[in-house]
Amino acid sequence: MTTAIDFDPVPIHPEPRLWSLYQLWRRKAVNGLPATHDLDRVSLARWRSNLMLIRFKGAVTDYEIEWEGPGLQHYYGTPRAGSGVETLTATRERDLLIEQYGAVLTTGRPAYFDSAFTNSNGVFAHQTKLILPLSAEPQLIDRRRANRGAIDGRQIHRVLVGLYFRGMNNVVDIVDRLNDLADQLACPKGAPALIQRRQATVTARRDFLSAQLHGAEKSCAELGQPQIAAKLRTTLFIVSDMLRLEGRMIEAGPSWPWDETRDDVASLFDFGLCDVIRADLGQTHDAALLSEVLVALEAYRDALLALGQ
Repeated sequence: MTTAIDFDPVPIHPEPRLWSLYQLWRRKAVNGLPATHDLDRVSLARWRSNLMLIRFKGAVTDYEIEWEGPGLQHYYGTPRAGSGVETLTATRERDLLIEQYGAVLTTGRPAYFDSAFTNSNGVFAHQTKLILPLSAEPQLIDRRRANRGAIDGRQIHRVLVGLYFRGMNNVVDIVDRLNDLADQLACPKGAPALIQRRQATVTARRDFLSAQLHGAEKSCAELGQPQIAAKLRTTLFIVSDMLRLEGRMIEAGPSWPWDETRDDVASLFDFGLCDVIRADLGQTHDAALLSEVLVALEAYRDALLALGQ
């Protein structure tokens, strides 16, 4: 597990969306820990689908989920609001969660985690998580002061959790979300000349990546590794399907909301497709082949991100 308290030291490649969420928290924390009301729906809109609000009623194990975003509800298959540690039947998942929450409650500082484990549903999960401490609400401070004596207003009673999954789950989630966003845009008829020139670069790099993946798939099939070849075909299909999204981003030109989606595009590659490629081609033990495909993937990523510059 990778752990960074208050991003110190900063991970080499933090999840882009969680890094941006942390920067928002920092802006709100100028005069101390922000409270729940300091982080409203508008400011959190970009992350809403993958957020949780956790309330602690006492010890680190005595908590409940007050609110959970629709993306997390979809992943877990059911709303979990009102539930707590009792739902975690996997020892590793429960211990990991207590360790993560405990680090934030003890230090009073945000914490970033990158961890992999088998969850309570028996499913392997690789996730990135940011836990942000929030100060006690004034009414909670007053109530507890009356009931149990003076309480430091800096105590943490709630945390805001941003949670994203790595690998194929992340790829599918981001592509679907960006396509939904594109459906809402009124795209101009013609893209600016600069965008058109960049389109040629994007197309060339996507085609090169597709060729690299196709070559890797063929090599795996010839080496008697049909399972890896099948997984590479799935990845190749996803890259081919990117053509639709890529085209809509180019058509939108300056109207594409890059400020809101740049982190998504970066995460799609760095915490999605790259993870998938490393997992699949890593089994071949062919370092050169893995490196060639990753270089092609990163070149395609950079060309897409350049559309928004």
